[in-house]
Amino acid sequence: MEIMTEYQIGDLRDYISEKRSEMIATATIEGFTSEETIKVSQELDELINQYHRLVQNKKRETPSFHQYIKQTLLFFYGSRFKLHNLS
Repeated sequence: MEIMTEYQIGDLRDYISEKRSEMIATATIEGFTSEETIKVSQELDELINQYHRLVQNKKRETPSFHQYIKQTLLFFYGSRFKLHNLS
């Protein structure tokens, strides 16, 4: 899977905004329940879902400060010490 850069995630946010505007315009002209409005709405839903998946994956890839401290302590002191409140 390709790793998304901040720039690409930003582009996806822009595309979501454009798709949202398209959906609003379509709904205004053709009605909220028209086939075209529903189609654009589903495309927007998919883009939003894709964005959320990317953001969640990026959060999982980036270790938290808490994880960094735990790994550092384990590196320096080894696993022979029980580290309380770091799990």
